[in-house]
Amino acid sequence: MTPLEIVTRFDIHYEGFHGRAYLFPSSERAYENVKEAVLHMGAVLVGPELDAPRKRKFSLTNAIMWGSSHNEKMIDFFGIGSDKSLNFNWDENPDIFSWVTKKGVILPPQQISEITCGKGLIIMAEEERYRRKVSSDRYTSIPPQIEGLEFNLQDFSTPIGRWELARLM
Repeated sequence: MTPLEIVTRFDIHYEGFHGRAYLFPSSERAYENVKEAVLHMGAVLVGPELDAPRKRKFSLTNAIMWGSSHNEKMIDFFGIGSDKSLNFNWDENPDIFSWVTKKGVILPPQQISEITCGKGLIIMAEEERYRRKVSSDRYTSIPPQIEGLEFNLQDFSTPIGRWELARLM
């Protein structure tokens, strides 16, 4: 199996969005460091551009962060279980919504046809497989071990990684 190389992953908990963000190697074209990527994610999540997704009240929101060939900050978002449905039935088969931001602005569907890349789909599928196997408390506190996933930096979604990221910020 070809390794799934990523820079890092970190938790997101901003303004009604909760989940994990995966920082892909192409993000190095757009972000100088992890701190800049985390700050950009926070700015996007609290901004008015995400008011429509925020109103969906997703149970979980995971994301893929990457850099375009023009060094633009791109984020592929996946909103899982609208209206907080997973809070009531963790075992359900939730609807998954997606949207893409470029420099913090949601792209209209006619501007882009991709949802994410193949590696992004594999990671999101593994996140969903893990969610189905564990309790909601475990899902939100311990990230999945994804076969073939290799970090260029530390995994900031682990208990120790969260502490290290807080120190970095």
